[in-house]
Amino acid sequence: VERLPEQPHRPAAAVLGMGFIGMLAGQALQLKGYRVLGGDLRADRLFLAEMAGYADAVWQVPAPGGEALPEAFLRDECPVGRVDVACLTAVNAATLDLAARLVRDGGTILLLAGGSEDLALPANLLYY
Repeated sequence: VERLPEQPHRPAAAVLGMGFIGMLAGQALQLKGYRVLGGDLRADRLFLAEMAGYADAVWQVPAPGGEALPEAFLRDECPVGRVDVACLTAVNAATLDLAARLVRDGGTILLLAGGSEDLALPANLLYY
């Protein structure tokens, strides 16, 4: 009986905001070997990102106040249940909070666009 080697963990990245910058970020992350999960409020952007190959899987982010964390989607798409990198192209308090909940312990949050408001991230969200 010959055992096949275990497949290495393919890192996952969530790109929040799949407009022009998000699609470029998705492409760059794919080139680095990441499985890209695209999230946006707009279904048309998600359709384009998936059809053009800029995202491996997509989910529609609900409006603020809705169920922000797609637990079932993450379980299906990420072996560890959270992403290694969360990349924000639309930065505001809601997306920053979502990114902190999406990323695994020890993961990375990238901010690719500035926000117009003062942003604060509670330390207990990151450490507890």
